[in-house]
Amino acid sequence: MNVLSKYKKYNNYLSFLVGIFISLIAATISFLIVNQFLSSINSFFIIVLFILLILIITLLYHYPELGLSLAVGGTFTLSFILKEILGIQGNLAVTVYSLALLGLLISFIKNKTFLPLLSTPVLAILAFALVLTIGTSYSPSPEYGTLKVINLLVFILFPFLAFLHFSARTESLKIIFILLLFFSIFLGIASTIVILSKGVTASRFGLLDQNSILFSRSLGIGFLLLLYELRNSTNITKIILIICLPFLFLPIFVSGSRGPLLALGFSITIYMLLTPGNVKIKIYSIIFISIIIVVIYNTFNFKGLERIQGFFEGNWGDENALCRLSYYSTAWKCFLDSPLFGIGTGGFSNLISYRDEKLYPHNIFLEIAAENGIIGLLIFVGFLLCTIIIAYSLLYKIKLGYETKEIILISLSLFLFGLIASFFSGDITGNQYIWYGSVIIWGQYLANRKKFNIGN
Repeated sequence: MNVLSKYKKYNNYLSFLVGIFISLIAATISFLIVNQFLSSINSFFIIVLFILLILIITLLYHYPELGLSLAVGGTFTLSFILKEILGIQGNLAVTVYSLALLGLLISFIKNKTFLPLLSTPVLAILAFALVLTIGTSYSPSPEYGTLKVINLLVFILFPFLAFLHFSARTESLKIIFILLLFFSIFLGIASTIVILSKGVTASRFGLLDQNSILFSRSLGIGFLLLLYELRNSTNITKIILIICLPFLFLPIFVSGSRGPLLALGFSITIYMLLTPGNVKIKIYSIIFISIIIVVIYNTFNFKGLERIQGFFEGNWGDENALCRLSYYSTAWKCFLDSPLFGIGTGGFSNLISYRDEKLYPHNIFLEIAAENGIIGLLIFVGFLLCTIIIAYSLLYKIKLGYETKEIILISLSLFLFGLIASFFSGDITGNQYIWYGSVIIWGQYLANRKKFNIGN
């Protein structure tokens, strides 16, 4: 209604009608996609779905920040609620994600947004995508290799460009952070309700077909953003956020995902050390977080916690860990055999299973080295090193305001979280937070680079 009133005020009915028309088209297409995931749906669900899709696309048309937040974090939350809370079988995340990207694209066209396509970060990711594309031509697993390229271009490149655009607009970026935090808290509360009410029967707890890695990473990102909001909130908001902390921690533990947990601990430590402020408050925060960990560790006895308990007790010798060590060894030998170009994008799966399927070393550097050789590795590692240098320069070489430095610090933490997690799990396209954290840093650099030129 607020949006409608706004457009009545300015007599701009045309753009609103265009939004509704596009919403109807998107709803129809999305319904066809959803129908592929659901074996049986009733008429009531169809009506509700159409109404929701129209509202979502209309909102995205006017508020692109919501679109990016849905694409990056909201899909996990909505998928979990639909499947675990409402009992709707089938994964609707692809539909929500498609709608989010469509809304972003429409909004960018409507606002005549021109992205810096010739900037360094964009050229870096495009060069990396080109190397992956070429790698599919000589890969023994071309189907998986092609899927990697498509996922990189669709699920990473467009949000990457959107983050680059929004990172120069502080208010929009803060809105995105708040929305992502909201989605994470909602996911944490919903998953905690499921854990306490239904229990955990599987060895791992998660969403998206029991993908506990994506689940725990989404909550980890939310936890870091919660720390960021704690530093910039009123006292009442601080209390609410502190109350939400256990709802993020418990599901991460029950997911049994050790890599994201280790990455979260590392990135929290770095964030605490780098951020200015009262040392006592930092110590109290660390003590409070530690108490939550101890309580969860000693109180709950769900499946999945066994893997985390083994992590704390130094027991890394389980079957999963040994399997990944074998993958690391195979990927390294593959790199030594084909160091320049690698064996082709997606080719690692053929080494392990002799089939064209989704298998990867669970270490992004070994994956790139084995499949795309030194060329792919130089582009990727070079981009990461430049990101770290840029972040250091922004923090310590020029004078920036408190708000800007806080954004750079949380972006660096998100980047490091994704980077550390990529050492233990996920493939090239499953480690999207490396790209998102880095591009916000680059966006801040592009917005402030004139200060480097004048010697501040």
